[in-house]
Amino acid sequence: MDNLVKTANNAENLSALYTTVRERLQKGNFDLQSCNSNYVTLQKKMKADGTLSGFDCCWEKVLGYQYDPVQDSISVCPPSCDVEASTKRKILSETSKVFDPLSLHLPVTARGRLLMREIWKQKLNWDDVVPQSVSSVWRTLAKDLSALNTVSFSRRALDEGKDTKLFFFCDASKAAYEFAVYAVQDGNSSLVFAKAKMSPLQGKSLPTLELLAVFLAVKCLPFIKESLKDITSKDVYVITDAQVVLSWILSDFVQTKNVFV
Repeated sequence: MDNLVKTANNAENLSALYTTVRERLQKGNFDLQSCNSNYVTLQKKMKADGTLSGFDCCWEKVLGYQYDPVQDSISVCPPSCDVEASTKRKILSETSKVFDPLSLHLPVTARGRLLMREIWKQKLNWDDVVPQSVSSVWRTLAKDLSALNTVSFSRRALDEGKDTKLFFFCDASKAAYEFAVYAVQDGNSSLVFAKAKMSPLQGKSLPTLELLAVFLAVKCLPFIKESLKDITSKDVYVITDAQVVLSWILSDFVQTKNVFV
């Protein structure tokens, strides 16, 4: 059976959820196991029920991340990257080891995609040894990938019914275009999601790539709002620092062509 992950700021609601889930599973003769929480009272109840996680480890593994109940923070599960990988096949395998569904570590993981694109441009076969220049870049990247778990993010839940604002920060370079979205409540901001795509090789202009970054953010907006459907009050701000892109967006040409629909 799949795992259940739930976060909230109300400890009593989490305790009630735990009790409800356990009772319903028991009715079907399922035994709830390997539970944990940063709420000490709930931890004690889990221990008394025999459901508290018994792994000899200070963190719980959840969807590619490590959750530390003591520090109440998450970090990506660190891969064991082979810094001596020397072929296209091996480097692709190594760069794919990181599972980061929220793209919290995108500034590092995106470098793997950029490196693979450079390898493809050199038209190497799968088991050809890559040039020394590529090996040098890979060794640096492998060390950074292996150390990703040293960068942790505090768990922060959004409260239902509170005024919530979503800020999409869009940017682009000749290498990639991307956005990062933050949710703000009571003056506190949390990184919710990020996404990046490699820039086309056909030589798009930088303003065009900046526009693509905005388009990518707006395209992902329905998915993000659906993921936060329990948060009813949401104002959305899509931000770009490219004045020409703002002009394009507000122009009749863009509006009539339904670029952002």
